[in-house]
Amino acid sequence: MRIATLILLLSVILNVSAQQALRNPVERNGWTQLAANGQIFNFFGMRPETNGTVYLYERWKNIAIIETDDGERMMLRNVNFNVDKQQFEALFSGDSIFTINANDLKTITLNNKRYQPMVHQKRTKMFEVMFESNQFTLLKEYRLNVFEASYNPMVARKVERYTKRQNYFIVKGDSFNEINLNRKNALKLLKNFSKNDIEEFILENQLSYKEEIDWVNLLKHFID
Repeated sequence: MRIATLILLLSVILNVSAQQALRNPVERNGWTQLAANGQIFNFFGMRPETNGTVYLYERWKNIAIIETDDGERMMLRNVNFNVDKQQFEALFSGDSIFTINANDLKTITLNNKRYQPMVHQKRTKMFEVMFESNQFTLLKEYRLNVFEASYNPMVARKVERYTKRQNYFIVKGDSFNEINLNRKNALKLLKNFSKNDIEEFILENQLSYKEEIDWVNLLKHFID
């Protein structure tokens, strides 16, 4: 059962040999788009130098604890999160990458952080669960900024650059509300508690309304 579930969770991203017949090259921004055996591979040819990575972690030596919808748990090594594709991937044999199927996934814990697939804006995305209670859940979403390389002399950007940013959401039922981490929103979220008590807790513990770890400590103190 464990092996069968693992097979269902992992869908293979096939590596295509460079010796395969290539046809119908199309130039795009100085790069080459090639078709091999009916499959399209973008930017296979003149791949530019990159600065940054599409992955959340620089290294792949991460251990994931996977929990499926039927309650089964398993451990998987060499796992990373592809921010661009919003999917967890596992590295096997040094160069083979497998995708963990979010459809069979309940939660995945990676580096002591718990992630959960949820549908938002008609797309399944992975969210880090920062805080959870019977009143609401605080989630963090990772997004990727891509500054594409171009050989156009007017652009003068020969290096493709990736940066990451975070967005935070308060979830109540099926309602997603994006939120900025600041004093106003913290007090609004904790409106049933004394403002003086909140301010006193912040000062005594030298917390900041703008730091996510301090938000988690604040919510745990008053909600849990």
